[in-house]
Amino acid sequence: MIPGELKLAFQKKYNQKVGKNLWPEKEEKMSEILVVVSKVKKLVKDAGFRTGADYIEGLSAKVEEMVKASIEKVKQAGGKKTLGKEDL
Repeated sequence: MIPGELKLAFQKKYNQKVGKNLWPEKEEKMSEILVVVSKVKKLVKDAGFRTGADYIEGLSAKVEEMVKASIEKVKQAGGKKTLGKEDL
């Protein structure tokens, strides 16, 4: 077995033994972060709070949803190719 196959075989056996899928059999693609992490963390810190481990990923996912919704809105309206604040 090559190292990657060995790793997957181990993960599969471990998941069966434990009864939970703690290690997915194939690696999940991490989504791209669409926000400036340092600026978001500074904003949150200045308000007296801390960011949790999943906060940036969740925020980035919401930004991606907003952008995709804007694109769909403009596609439905037809005509223009530039998104403006009115398309949010």
